[in-house]
Amino acid sequence: MKILVDGFFRSASHYIYYVFKNAYPNDEIFYGYPMAHYGVDELVKTEFTNIAITIRNPYDVLVSCIHEFTLINDDQRTNFYINNLKGYLTGILQEKNNVCILKFDDLTTDLNLCLNKFANKFPECANFIVPNVDEIKNQMYIEAPSNVLPFEDGNIRDDAKAYLNQDKFAAKLAELNVLYQEIINA
Repeated sequence: MKILVDGFFRSASHYIYYVFKNAYPNDEIFYGYPMAHYGVDELVKTEFTNIAITIRNPYDVLVSCIHEFTLINDDQRTNFYINNLKGYLTGILQEKNNVCILKFDDLTTDLNLCLNKFANKFPECANFIVPNVDEIKNQMYIEAPSNVLPFEDGNIRDDAKAYLNQDKFAAKLAELNVLYQEIINA
């Protein structure tokens, strides 16, 4: 069986890849095809029928992007991520019936809930092993250290939030939040 996982930047998309690799050890797990963060409307056009998409509160995504990609005071690049996130969320909304949407908060607190949700959406994926979270994190630290877990420096996070909280981003953030709420409440 082939399973495709993806998500927008800083939305636990690498994490879900490792979760699924461990939950479905005898199956082929693909991350972002043809490339990561490509767009859900494009993912559903591929050969894959079992697709899991991670989704995270847009504000938290952007704070994490601002930190990770050093975007403070770089309006052009920040707007690039805002616009791409809008496109990604729009694609999820359009294709919500063809993919399993897994919320970041659920992924980081209850893997069993997420795996059961995926199995309910795609019954052929019902036979999974609930992976050990610590083993997954250790595996990620070795194989993908730059994609692991939230950052620890509160000052940088506060700087990223202060930058994003400027009035010039307010309307776009409100738009993103409306899309996000439509998706998680669907």
